[in-house]
Parts: sequence; structure tokens; C-alpha cells
Amino acid sequence: AKSDTRKRQDELALVEKWMLKAVEFYIEQPVQANGQKEKGYRTVCKEMESRCWQEDQKHIGLDFKTLSRRVKGGNSRAETNARRNELLDPDESQRLIDYAQRVSHRGFPLSLRRIEEIANQIIKARDGDDFTPVGQNW
Repeated sequence: AKSDTRKRQDELALVEKWMLKAVEFYIEQPVQANGQKEKGYRTVCKEMESRCWQEDQKHIGLDFKTLSRRVKGGNSRAETNARRNELLDPDESQRLIDYAQRVSHRGFPLSLRRIEEIANQIIKARDGDDFTPVGQNW
């Protein structure tokens, strides 16, 4: 049996799958002479909810406001949270990884503690003395 957390994760993954399909469907539908799409956000959401039931035998709810935001280039909640929790930007992360690999290939692998110290040095150099250090689960 699945835990409640796993059930929720599966549900969120299913909703995200169908939201992406809804975004794709909305964008690809033809534009009428008056500049409007054939189907509005609410109609597209209802149609995708129905298709989900037909294909996956699951009831989901898609919010038309979320669809509107996502069509305009907005991120999912998971994407936003992932970016907010990144203390190093992708370039900084890659440089730290490259450095750790170079040192390791020379026979001196870095400990997790040392990698954390280097990450904190990078953040401090970028943000100054008032920086947020990496946490325990970084």
C-alpha cells in the first residue's frame, strides 16, 4: 500500500501531466476571426479533466486560472520552489562540481563538509557577509 505522501505525489504528477496537455492543446487550437481561441480556458480544463477520466480512470481538477498563467509562460509550483531553494546558480554549481572532480582525479577527494565550505565561500563572495549558508540537506 502507498503512503499518503506517495499518493499525493502521484496525484500532483497526474495533474501536472494533464495541465501540460491542456497548455499544449490551448496553444495549438486555431484562432477565430475575432482573435479569440475556439475554446476558452475553462472549456479546455473541463475537456482535459474528461480525457483524464477516459484515459487514466482518475478524477482531477484543473484550474483555469492556473492554465491561463501557464499559457503565458508561468512556472509550476514545483519549478518555482526548486528555483527558490537553489543557493548556487547553475554556473556556480557546475564550477563547484568541476573543481571537486579535478581534485578527486588528482587523488584528493573532497569531503562533503569541504564541499559545503566551498559552496558557502562562493555564496559569501557573491552576496557579501549577509549571506544564507547552505543547510544540512543541501
